[in-house]
Amino acid sequence: MIDAGLGRQEQAVQEAEHACDLVTFENSGPSAPIVRCNLAVVYAWNGQPDLAISTLSSLVNRPAGSNLPAQPTYGDFRWNPLWDPLRNDPRFTAIMKRLAPVASSKS
Repeated sequence: MIDAGLGRQEQAVQEAEHACDLVTFENSGPSAPIVRCNLAVVYAWNGQPDLAISTLSSLVNRPAGSNLPAQPTYGDFRWNPLWDPLRNDPRFTAIMKRLAPVASSKS
């Protein structure tokens, strides 16, 4: 994400994709969604919203980590400024709504 923020777009994507190759769902469990969120941030910051949305869509039913910069959670998608490049994309809004807490009805 640092390289993406510094405008090193190609290097940022290569490094983020390589991290995903190293941290798989099979061998890393809860860390894998976080690494993929970081990849989605890199895509979003590089002006590649289709790749960012595709990456995020696959994370909706995965557990989130804790205390990390980007996570696949409703609160993170709603408030984290890392996701600002995707805010106006209806696909991002749809993903966020899928993660929204369900209001409980009390009788």
